[in-house]
Amino acid sequence: MITTRPLGAVAATAALVAGLALTLAGCTAVGPDASRSSSAAAGSSAPASSAAAAPAAGSSSQTKAQACQILTSSLKDVSTRMSSSYETLAKDPKAAAAVLNELSSTLDGAVAKVSNVDVRSSADKANTDLKAFVSTVQAAVSDPSATSAAKVQSQAGKIQADFQEIGTACA
Repeated sequence: MITTRPLGAVAATAALVAGLALTLAGCTAVGPDASRSSSAAAGSSAPASSAAAAPAAGSSSQTKAQACQILTSSLKDVSTRMSSSYETLAKDPKAAAAVLNELSSTLDGAVAKVSNVDVRSSADKANTDLKAFVSTVQAAVSDPSATSAAKVQSQAGKIQADFQEIGTACA
């Protein structure tokens, strides 16, 4: 049927969203752990004690660890909820779209607080791609025949790569 295939794409998107949530959870593990662990264990050149200090959001002297902490702490709750509600999201495209919209808003707010140039570049890219993805998923929910599964999957792949890039920047 015409409507089943695109809605199936949205359900597949929900599965990819769960993958994104796992990517975020991995990113979450990188940020805070990197700021608390020793230089030898984390391979980081930033001192652990100053990295764990109150993040200087918007400060031009913001460290990479502080910027990563802002992103990971902001996204942790959303990614946890996404992971725990995977089955619901896979069956309910509207719920998946709503969670994606929440994730986009959360990321938008977190990115605005990041001033570290290295992390900000990766975060801006992820934010832009996530907004495009949310728009595509919302269009698929509104008119399933107007959105191809390939487009949805391609954009989801971009977002996963974007968050892996953030994870690399925060390592």
